[in-house]
Amino acid sequence: MKLTKILEEVISEVGDASNIDTYKYSRIPTREEFDEELHKVVFTTDSGINYAIWIYKIDRTEENIWRMDVEFGVESKDKDFDTKSVVNKGEMYKVMATVVKAVKEELEISKKGDKNIVTIRIEPSKNFKNDSRRANLYLAYIKKNMPKGSTVTAYDDFSTIEIDLPRL
Repeated sequence: MKLTKILEEVISEVGDASNIDTYKYSRIPTREEFDEELHKVVFTTDSGINYAIWIYKIDRTEENIWRMDVEFGVESKDKDFDTKSVVNKGEMYKVMATVVKAVKEELEISKKGDKNIVTIRIEPSKNFKNDSRRANLYLAYIKKNMPKGSTVTAYDDFSTIEIDLPRL
């Protein structure tokens, strides 16, 4: 009976990034053009794994309507970027909390810079056909960390997750 309660508590806390420390990260603007902006966020875990978060802001050509695409993964010493690596160093929750914090910060920067982000798109990588493990993990974080009134759509094969943010 106690085991069930512990499991329920652990399951309900997956996705709650509010009480987990994050890694210190650096935000690197890499390109700004008329209709696209790209930023790279980098951080290193306690075990020495280097991560990169790529944040693309794309003008959808409507009146100040932008989409944010987010990718993240492991970055090797030669700067190769791998979204499929399974690291298993026990740092998943802190890594996810860092990604959430970086995305929220990027949304705030966009708002102050007068870019109206209305959609966030994430494409979880898969290690095999019908692999939805990463998508399910990301959905747990999305549901608990996006602004109230957001709509989340996960496409049938879990290859793309879109979050439509409430328009202010």
